[in-house]
Amino acid sequence: MSHPLPTGYREARMSVAFFRATRSRLTLTGKDVPDFLHRMSTNDLRTLSPGEDRMTIFTSEKGRVVDMAHATGTGEGAILTASAGNGQVLSAWLERFIIMEDVRIADRREEWGCVHLVGPDCPSIVTRLLKDSPRISPVREDLGSVPGFLLGSDTEVSRYPEMDAATYDILRVEEGVPAFAREITADFNPLESGLKKYVSFSKGCYIGQEVIARLDTYRKLRQVLTIFEFPGHTASDLAPGKLSRDGVEAGIITSTVFSPSRGGWIGLGYRMLKNDGKDLVMMTGGGVAPVPARVLKGLPEEYESYEITDDAE
Repeated sequence: MSHPLPTGYREARMSVAFFRATRSRLTLTGKDVPDFLHRMSTNDLRTLSPGEDRMTIFTSEKGRVVDMAHATGTGEGAILTASAGNGQVLSAWLERFIIMEDVRIADRREEWGCVHLVGPDCPSIVTRLLKDSPRISPVREDLGSVPGFLLGSDTEVSRYPEMDAATYDILRVEEGVPAFAREITADFNPLESGLKKYVSFSKGCYIGQEVIARLDTYRKLRQVLTIFEFPGHTASDLAPGKLSRDGVEAGIITSTVFSPSRGGWIGLGYRMLKNDGKDLVMMTGGGVAPVPARVLKGLPEEYESYEITDDAE
């Protein structure tokens, strides 16, 4: 079955396109905000300066992801730009640990309507936008290897092609970018999700630090984020499912898309077995035959020294 090229896909790959997105935003004020966020999340935020943005991850005591967010310094505290629909959860999580600190979370925990501008031409376009409107406050958020910026929904971008959610998801999966509530959940830790670049191993203690540091020290992970392909699958759709090999659980597919660049179906998910070249199958349920699956791309080279094992905790 043929799949027409989605609107905005080519432009996002070759020049620029945008997607109308939503994020949760929390405003924190008080003199202790930088130190508090530094102790609550994985990245080094103690020296966060006004206008500076750093991505960080909030983890539970077990090292599992609560959310990941941009922390932007304001001079009076910080703004957290977190996953859509998760503002109340993140706010409640942070408030649990505010004891004597001078930290206040604004009552208005808003959903921020924004546009995600993505494509190779993004940096130069945002530079021009800043010259015309210095107050637009772009937040850098690449989509894997594709440059990207979050901008306010009132930013004038109508001259560029607009992607729908399905097209945006295709780019995300092709780039191996985990999404909240799919690949980023309380079932996984930042190392398994390919988010190691947002984890500081020299900053000292934070919630979940002991678990994450131990996994890194012993180079053991239970599963790793992986891009899969489904050779020979020609149906018009493909739902995610669990992976199996020789009757043994081998992981889970959490997102599936038809990839124009590959000319076939691919998926993003977690692999629980070493990639030894052997094919897997995805169990689809409902009486439908299992779908052959194969590893297309794993995590960066820095993960090659990790062992995938059930005793990684």
